[in-house]
Amino acid sequence: GLQFYEKTFRTLKHDRIGLENRKEELERALAILNTQEPPTGQAKPTDSWVRMKVMAPQATQAQIALKYFVPQAGWHPRYDIRMEGVDRPIQLEQKASVFQNTGEDWDEVQLILTNYDPNRSGQLPQLNPLIIGQAPSRAQAMNGMVEGAVIGPEQERLAGVKIMVVGSAIGTTSDAQGNFRIQVPNLNQATLRFAYAGFVSQEVAVQGRTNIVVRFGKESEEIHQLEAVSVARVGSPGSGPVIRIRGHSSVGAVEKAQMPMVTTEIASTSVRLVIAEPYSLVSGGEPLSVDIQDYSIKADYRYFAVPKADTEAFLVAQLTDWKQYHLMEGEANLFVEGTYQGQTLFDPRVTSDTLELSLGRDPSVQVLRELSEENLRPSFLGSRREESRSYEITIINQKGVPIQITVQDQIPLSPREDVDVTTVDLSGGEVGTFGLVAWDLEVPAHQSNKLTLAYKVRMPQGFNVVLD
Repeated sequence: GLQFYEKTFRTLKHDRIGLENRKEELERALAILNTQEPPTGQAKPTDSWVRMKVMAPQATQAQIALKYFVPQAGWHPRYDIRMEGVDRPIQLEQKASVFQNTGEDWDEVQLILTNYDPNRSGQLPQLNPLIIGQAPSRAQAMNGMVEGAVIGPEQERLAGVKIMVVGSAIGTTSDAQGNFRIQVPNLNQATLRFAYAGFVSQEVAVQGRTNIVVRFGKESEEIHQLEAVSVARVGSPGSGPVIRIRGHSSVGAVEKAQMPMVTTEIASTSVRLVIAEPYSLVSGGEPLSVDIQDYSIKADYRYFAVPKADTEAFLVAQLTDWKQYHLMEGEANLFVEGTYQGQTLFDPRVTSDTLELSLGRDPSVQVLRELSEENLRPSFLGSRREESRSYEITIINQKGVPIQITVQDQIPLSPREDVDVTTVDLSGGEVGTFGLVAWDLEVPAHQSNKLTLAYKVRMPQGFNVVLD
C-alpha cells in the first residue's frame, strides 16, 4: 500500500511540473501576441442601435435622413511653420489630423470640420467667495512633452485612442503600438482625457509628470450607447454621405491653387470648414492628414540673448497680421532655413496684437560675456568693504543681413539697507524690475557691437555676498 501511494505521489508531482512548464510557455506566447502590431485598418468592433419614433398625420411615403452622433471621432489642428530668412515672411501651413474609431469605415465622404466641441461645458462659470487663507496655491506654468502608452483590459496595447488636453484644442491619438506623445501647455495644471470606443472615457491629471500609462478596465466593456458627440453623419436623398467632425478648427481667407477647395462658414459660436474633396477614412486606422490652407504672414524678426546663461542668440518672429485667420492652438513642426528644428506648441491665444513665435537658436549670432580683470580686488573704508564688477558683452553677427537684437543681463539686488548697489556703466541699457538690464540695438551684417555692464557694491566688512 505504501509503495502505491509513493508511486502515485511521484506521478502527480511529475504531472504538476509539466503543467507549470506548459503554463509558462503559454504566458510567454501570450505576451508576444500582445506586443505585436494589430493589422492596419482593424478596429475594435462596436454595436450600437438607434430607436426612432416617427409620427405622420396620415399614411404617406417619405425618405428619412438620419443624423446621429457617435463618439471617438474628431480632428486636431496641426501646423508646419517655415522660416526661410529674416528678410522673408513666415510660411504657415495649416493641416487637420482627422481620426475615427466608430467601427464603420468611411468611404469617399465629405468632411466638415468645426471648432465647436460638445465635450466642453457651455455653462457660464460662477465665482465662489474668495476667503483669505483658503485660496488654493497655483503652481508655476511649465510647458512640456508628455509621453506614454494606453493599455486594454487584457494587457493589449490600444491603437487609435483619442487623447485631448482638457480645455484646449490640443490632442493626438495613440499609434499602432498604443504609444502617444503630446505637447502640454502646463505640466502642473493640465488634465488629459482618454477616450476609446466601448470604454468609459478617463481623465488623468498630469501633475508635472512626463510619462503616463493609462489602463482601460473590463468594467466598461459593455458601454456602447451614443454619448457626447464629436461626429455627426448626415445622409440626404440623392447625395453621398457627409461627415461633420466637431473639434477645433483653424480658418483662413488665403486660397492657394494647390490646396483643396475649402469653404468657410462662420456662425455665431463656431466656425466650419467644408472640404470639397472627398476622403476615405478607415475606422481605427492611422489619422488622416488633410491640407487646409497655406498662409504667408509678414513677420518682424528679433533676436534675444542672455549671455550670462548662453552664448547663442534665440530668434523670435513677431507676427502682427494674423488675427484674420482664426487660428487655434495645436502642435507644429518647425523648419528654419530648410532645417527641421523639432516640434513646438503653436498657441495664438494672446491678448496683444503681436504673436511671438520662437524659432530656436541661431549659431550664426553669438553673444559673449567676459569679466574684466581690473578692480577685482576689494577696497576698504572704515568698517565697510567695496567690490566692483565690469563685464564686456560682444554681439557678433555672422549673417549677411543686419539684425535686431535684445540683450538681457542683470545687476544684483540689495538684500538689506546697509548694502548699497550702484551702477557705473550700462552702455545706455535700461534697468527694469528685479535688476534686469536690457539693450535694444541693430548689428550690421558681418559686424559686431560691444556693451559694458559695470557696477559696485558697498557692504559691511565680514558680509558675504555673491556678485556674479
